[in-house]
Amino acid sequence: MASVVKQAVYFGLGAVSFTKEKLKNWVDDNQILERGEREKEEMRRFIKDSIQSSFSKLNIPQQSDIHRLEQRIAKLEELLAQKQ
Repeated sequence: MASVVKQAVYFGLGAVSFTKEKLKNWVDDNQILERGEREKEEMRRFIKDSIQSSFSKLNIPQQSDIHRLEQRIAKLEELLAQKQ
């Protein structure tokens, strides 16, 4: 009988240990995923900033520059249409 009790206790301890280990791995995996998401966003910002800097150095207009010019052209077209 004592042997059965010992086995039950050992089984219980083993199950707790196993559960604790699996839970720790799950938490670690989630932390790794969160860290990967953060690094992905940082890399995205780095690439965007690098491209913008390169475009600026090469005098290549950005989308905001083109949009601003389109707005100016639209205003000039309105003024021209009013004078005719």
